[in-house]
Amino acid sequence: MPPVKSFGERIADALVEDGLLTTKQVGELLEQQKREGTRFIKLVTEKSYVSEQDLTVSMGRVLNVPPINLARIVISPEVADLLPKEISQNHKIVPVSRLENKLFIAMSDPLNVLAVDDVKRITKMEVSTMIASEKAITDKLNSLNSAKGGSMEDIINDAQKKGVDDENTDIENVKEAIEDVSLDHLAASSEEAPVIKLANIIVMQAIKDRASDVHIEPFERTLRLRYRVDGVLIDATPPPKQLQLALISRFKIMSSLDIAERRLPQDGRMRVRVGGKDYDLRVSIMPTVHGEKIVLRVLDKSNLSASLDKLGLDPDTFKQFKHAVDAPHGLILV
Repeated sequence: MPPVKSFGERIADALVEDGLLTTKQVGELLEQQKREGTRFIKLVTEKSYVSEQDLTVSMGRVLNVPPINLARIVISPEVADLLPKEISQNHKIVPVSRLENKLFIAMSDPLNVLAVDDVKRITKMEVSTMIASEKAITDKLNSLNSAKGGSMEDIINDAQKKGVDDENTDIENVKEAIEDVSLDHLAASSEEAPVIKLANIIVMQAIKDRASDVHIEPFERTLRLRYRVDGVLIDATPPPKQLQLALISRFKIMSSLDIAERRLPQDGRMRVRVGGKDYDLRVSIMPTVHGEKIVLRVLDKSNLSASLDKLGLDPDTFKQFKHAVDAPHGLILV
């Protein structure tokens, strides 16, 4: 009877079958695991051999648990409130959806039976598990927690109740000082003007969802807000039409553009700091029939210094790639 393989060895076999690791890499990792007593999955992640998403898919196949991309999932506040914040944070669990008496949750470790039992005990519901990376779960929990402090819908409703006037808001925005914006502070403040909070939340949501750009497009009676995540444009809750001029003016001020110019294209940039990290945003504004369209491109400055050895290539491929890069002439097609 063949020996029973450990969970790490089963994951290693799956990664080899999926073409994500070589047999040589697996052997080195398993040796290091035995030597250091570290989890195999942690070693794979630390060495950047496999992306978190690919690793999650392979783990789901081994565990017979479906993977889920939390960045593309919109979770209703009612579902998010089914679990206390402490339970979600401690067990790395995100409640995703509910179907009658069945709760679907995303976990980084579906084998954590104690965590599943806690969810059943608290919610009094049946539980169906899905798998997601720990980072994806942390990002989604942070996003849900920040939304509770003032969601886009709350800000929009607040603005509508107060009867925000476009022209008055433009004048107030013009008088503000132009400086680097700490979105962590501004989004948490309940005393800021609705338009300012709305602009900050739009940018913060893009950063939290790892969106590459944000599109705000005007139509005759509505605005359209979309985030590009993993190359796909995803619709989000749109701001009300009456905030269009004020919102565009706010982004112009943040990027040092002329708020009085509404008939010519403008390009600018701004820098924001979220969670102690600096982000550059390229701002492009284009006039249209129904007003100005704005596109924000998000650039994480901390990722600009990545080296070739961080690409996760196996040693043989890395050697060939390095040789090609160092060649005095030629072309590399990616």
